[in-house]
Amino acid sequence: MLDDYDLPSPAITITSYVPGDGLSLTIAESDADFNHITGFNFVEALKFRPLVPSLSISHEKASVLSLQITLFPNSGFSIGITTHHAILDGKTASSFLKSWVYICSKLTESSSSSPPPALPENLIPFYDREVTCDPNGIGLLHLNQWTSYGGPNNRSLMLWNWDDRVTAESIRGSFELNPSDLQKLRESVVSRLKNKSVRVSSFALTSAYAWACLVKAEKTKLKREVLIISVDCRFRLEPPIPSTYFGNCIAGKVAYEETKNLSGNNGFITALGQ
Repeated sequence: MLDDYDLPSPAITITSYVPGDGLSLTIAESDADFNHITGFNFVEALKFRPLVPSLSISHEKASVLSLQITLFPNSGFSIGITTHHAILDGKTASSFLKSWVYICSKLTESSSSSPPPALPENLIPFYDREVTCDPNGIGLLHLNQWTSYGGPNNRSLMLWNWDDRVTAESIRGSFELNPSDLQKLRESVVSRLKNKSVRVSSFALTSAYAWACLVKAEKTKLKREVLIISVDCRFRLEPPIPSTYFGNCIAGKVAYEETKNLSGNNGFITALGQ
């Protein structure tokens, strides 16, 4: 639970736990077409909204995480997760889900009288905040921006409303790059650069290809495009911190490029160079 304490400006928000606190878990059932939603096709974005839980939030307190399991009879199920980014990043959220899966799998293998299974070392959360430092005062910068949003000394913990960005016309699409596709992209890079020794990661190939395709599809009028990728910094710190660090430990990698260069015939190679 997040608490906004009555301290001098800027407001300091801390994580607190009292006996009885817990996570919200919703069990739901849907009559939506499971194969259509999970397939490689375009789906109206609003169809995913019922599968995602809401966070319990007021001006003074906010829950950290909510879960929802939705059953599609005779088809499958989905797990929706909503997290508060003031507490944890994507790696922490995925580690939580892996821990949940591990415990559930072990419980199905044991008897009802067995004690709860212990997590393996690679899934045990590391909570010590003293291992990170903020020499550039980024935390204070965020606090100042937060408390000045919408007026001076804004101490509300309510989230910004992004619902109006998803309209009835919004769609989601799933696209797959299999190993064969990635190999073709690698061969294209080698051919165009005429450098057989070049080594490019699958992540770089995927990011560059997606960026170039997105720019071409949107046909934007902007002269310059920006790509921002969140980077896990846990093992990049000096000294590195445990990979199981529970919290936020990410930085943004920003790439800029002229739109005309990305939308041209060499857009993929141009994006890869960034």
